[in-house]
Amino acid sequence: MNILYITHELSRSGAPISLFEIAKWHKENTNITPIFLSLKNGSLYDTFNAVGNVFIFEDEEPFLQKPKKWYKSFFSKTRPFMDTLENTKLIYANTSVVGYSVNKIRKFKEIPTFSHIHELNGILNIFKSSINYLNNNAQYFIAASDACRNGFIESTNIPPQKIETVHEAVNVKKIKSDIKDIVPFDYAQYTSIKKPFVVGFCAHYSQRKGIDLFIRLAEMAKQKGINDIIWAALGASNNQLNYLIRKDVKYLGLDNLILLDLTSDVLPYFKSFDVFALTSREDPFPLVCLENAACGNPVICFKDGGGMPEFTDMGGGVSVDYLDLDAMLDAIIEYKNNPELLQSASQKASEVVDLFDISIAAKKIAEIFRTKFNLDIQYK
Repeated sequence: MNILYITHELSRSGAPISLFEIAKWHKENTNITPIFLSLKNGSLYDTFNAVGNVFIFEDEEPFLQKPKKWYKSFFSKTRPFMDTLENTKLIYANTSVVGYSVNKIRKFKEIPTFSHIHELNGILNIFKSSINYLNNNAQYFIAASDACRNGFIESTNIPPQKIETVHEAVNVKKIKSDIKDIVPFDYAQYTSIKKPFVVGFCAHYSQRKGIDLFIRLAEMAKQKGINDIIWAALGASNNQLNYLIRKDVKYLGLDNLILLDLTSDVLPYFKSFDVFALTSREDPFPLVCLENAACGNPVICFKDGGGMPEFTDMGGGVSVDYLDLDAMLDAIIEYKNNPELLQSASQKASEVVDLFDISIAAKKIAEIFRTKFNLDIQYK
């Protein structure tokens, strides 16, 4: 049974990784044959291609600006893709960005469509026209968190019964297995602190992800005379913002704040963390938090900054008032100064994250295919 999974790109980021893990589970555990369409190539091409055929369109013209030209060029060059649509039973539209592609494909062939929303209001407001196409074409929706679901209903006036929450998920079992043999990252080259307490951050540096707030936390700790914390910010790359961030860190004399290049091999870093600080201003339900919890790191996040309080409220960590850096730093210090509390929180985070294993989410989605779209889903 062919299902077309559409992704906006093949980058090593939350939504594409989530889609890949879901499609991979579907292929391995059901009679579904995944086919992928991406609007942009990326580092995960080979990863996706190992699970199903990947069709890509990239053009010098920005897709969102000239969708008609995009499709004329795309469909004229990809007859194999058109042939694939003849046997496709469902379109899986991943993210609110892919509404244009869904609309054009369904003009060619009216394939039932399922939409997976990963975004909150800040991003939803940017892609209103794409979302309108999704609303006009998709028969059912899921959202990555309750915060996403509520925001989508508010932004689109979609009937609440047409969308449900299926929380983001990761391969918890694999992470817990792999982490046993992982050697934690060694910070000796950066610091002389013998046994540092490590606060982790992992995201592409941006204002939305709150790298500036993470830096501010490190500065506040320094001002309090707390010098035995390593602030490990995984996510650096070569661009102007990263240059300015490095300049700020140097100017502030934050010797214990380490800016680390983003890598696909994150587990040595996660194993070195004691806690994970999610300083995002807006984040749906970050996979990186679940990955850290699977490594035993409690998560500290902001209330009203997305869906992660839904996880911390279950015991996965702590949430503090939005942008309350004093409260976030207090929580970090409390974990640092109370090893028994940290051990208990670590164990609880590791237990709670079992509820967010990819097998649970992917099966829920397969059941939606069966109940809402009457697909003959068979399990292996």
